[in-house]
Amino acid sequence: MRSLLSHRAGFEDSFADHLFKRNADEVLPLGEYPAKYMPKRVRPPGQTSTYTNYGITLAGYLVEVVSGVNYASYIEENIFKPLGMHHSTVREPLGAGRENNISAELEPLIATGYSKGPDGKPLAKPFDFVGQVGPAGSISSTALDMGRYMISRLEYDRYDGGRLVSPQTTARMRYRLYNDRPLTMDMGHAMGEGWFDGYRWRWHNGGTSTFFSDMTLYPELKLGIFISTNSTDGGPVASGSIPRLLF
Repeated sequence: MRSLLSHRAGFEDSFADHLFKRNADEVLPLGEYPAKYMPKRVRPPGQTSTYTNYGITLAGYLVEVVSGVNYASYIEENIFKPLGMHHSTVREPLGAGRENNISAELEPLIATGYSKGPDGKPLAKPFDFVGQVGPAGSISSTALDMGRYMISRLEYDRYDGGRLVSPQTTARMRYRLYNDRPLTMDMGHAMGEGWFDGYRWRWHNGGTSTFFSDMTLYPELKLGIFISTNSTDGGPVASGSIPRLLF
């Protein structure tokens, strides 16, 4: 688990043609994906930081195995509900009767993603299904809900005894699981961690074919910034530069 959360499991990065799906019928249950698309291990575990969606997917699946609770339900009960994140979900519009299908209340609120069409104008695109690697990025949320989540994380980073985990876990999450690169950026508990202009800086970003989002935390300043765009045309640039400008 230390290696998985630090992106140091040693896996090759292989996700072509199976990370995102356009057809809901092609979405695999979380338990089937890690077995079907198991990557090769190309480095000893714990040695090198290499971002891996598969590793985080596997970590999330282990939560499901150990708890005995469906991953989507576990996140809802243990993160979303305690924090009041009522417009957040890891479920997707898979169709009636399918496991992990999004609720009828939230489905009409799903934003539309766009890409640039041949004429240069925005072109609406269908939903990207990410459920088969759900722990690696299937959450749909709002800026308000992400604000609640960032406040929670900043409480953990600044004080003992956050609302979701024990004081002991809170204390451990303040430090990297592997601290062999203290002067440079690395991964700590699945988030990028380093220093920016003398302040501790934690972040995570990512995207689909039409969305890009970025969460940046400056714990010592009790500052959190969340940006999400419904287009990847300029989205990564905006989400990367705006937090620094605001800082």
